[in-house]
Amino acid sequence: MKQNVLQPGRSGVQRFGLISAVIFAAVLVGGMVGIIQLAHHTTNQPTTINNSASTAAQQNTLSSTYVGSSSNVVSMDAKTGKIIWTYNLPAADLNTLKAPRVIPAGDTVYIALMSFNQKVKSAIIALDALNGHVRWSHQFDTTSEIGELALANGTLYGEVNTNHVRPAPPTPTPIQPTPRPALPTPTPPASIQPTPAPQAGVATLSSVVYAFNAADGKEQSTYRFEGAVDHITISSGVLYTTINQNLSATNLSTGQHLWSASIGDGGTNQFLVGPRVANGIVLTALENFNRSGMIFAYNANNGTKLWQSNLITTETSSMTVTNNVVYFGSMQGTLYAYDARQGKLLWSISTPGTIETAPSVTNGVVYVPEFVSSSNSVQVIALDASNGQRKWHVSLNGGQMLSLTTNNDAVYLSTSGITDTNTSSKIYALHNTDGSQLWSNTIQGSAETIAVN
Repeated sequence: MKQNVLQPGRSGVQRFGLISAVIFAAVLVGGMVGIIQLAHHTTNQPTTINNSASTAAQQNTLSSTYVGSSSNVVSMDAKTGKIIWTYNLPAADLNTLKAPRVIPAGDTVYIALMSFNQKVKSAIIALDALNGHVRWSHQFDTTSEIGELALANGTLYGEVNTNHVRPAPPTPTPIQPTPRPALPTPTPPASIQPTPAPQAGVATLSSVVYAFNAADGKEQSTYRFEGAVDHITISSGVLYTTINQNLSATNLSTGQHLWSASIGDGGTNQFLVGPRVANGIVLTALENFNRSGMIFAYNANNGTKLWQSNLITTETSSMTVTNNVVYFGSMQGTLYAYDARQGKLLWSISTPGTIETAPSVTNGVVYVPEFVSSSNSVQVIALDASNGQRKWHVSLNGGQMLSLTTNNDAVYLSTSGITDTNTSSKIYALHNTDGSQLWSNTIQGSAETIAVN
């Protein structure tokens, strides 16, 4: 390091000034270090939970694939498939826990831990993307079930449904009344009907969407809803939710309810999938369980209905919206492409399997995952996004398609295989130009979701 040297010929005043400046700088730096250390030690840290992250490599990779399963969350090198670290979910029973949502963002991976075990609480957990260690977590009570996650502008939103059971009223102590002369019973007017008392022991559903600071997990705000929220999405400062057959919009800054739209005829087998927001349009799918489906589009600002699709004769998959086109599949194996602005069917193509997972679109290509029951195989089909023309397809023997995602380099997908004693998932990476296999690896548990940063 270059040293400061007093040059000959300088006056004593100059020497004194230079020495004083050096001393002042040293004191200033030392004070700043003390302030930084004090701030570090006085920071209010969120509660963390025990985890069993095992690090296979301490070196961060340029791109990682993250898989959330019924037993763990796994980070894998996106180019080689090598496992970097594993975060084991805190329970041995594979049927009571799962990580259905995984969102990688920068140096953090956010997961939703859904628990069906009274001993383990549902939670939102932030993991260090480098090593899988817990950065922060927020746990919910045992009557709560976590669903969707959404990340927007440094805020993580989590949707939680809660069962409330009305307790039985206390049994009153019998009191012996004093005998009195009988009085005539008045007849109430015919228009007045007695209101039945609420029944004890009946469960009611309510939902809360929590907003957390994504960096430190501090709760910022909450949004409460009557009924069970099925799906959420965030766009331009607005929270869009689906509850049963109702689509609604809420201003995130004020909490004000902006608009809502009732969709469907109230049938118990009907529910909404989505929503998806693109270029001022909200899209959702009305499903009639195992029977039919239909796509609806609304103005994102005021809830005005724009269009609805023709009736799809089987249940539809989740949607993907890009470049003003909405893509979705059906259980009958047909992939549809609709103009998101006008509702016009652009093209459709039939496939031999069932499409249960949302297609993925990258660089003008639609990648369609499907399960072919006749051959008990998983198939991935690559189509031209503009006209549906087939580019390539590949079949993978065994298992069932669970999740698929893409980036500029590859197609990543997970399939499951179940035996009498074990559940495992196989993760594949396929070349996006021809479907050739780049790598594969096997993890424990049934993979619920796959994501790549």
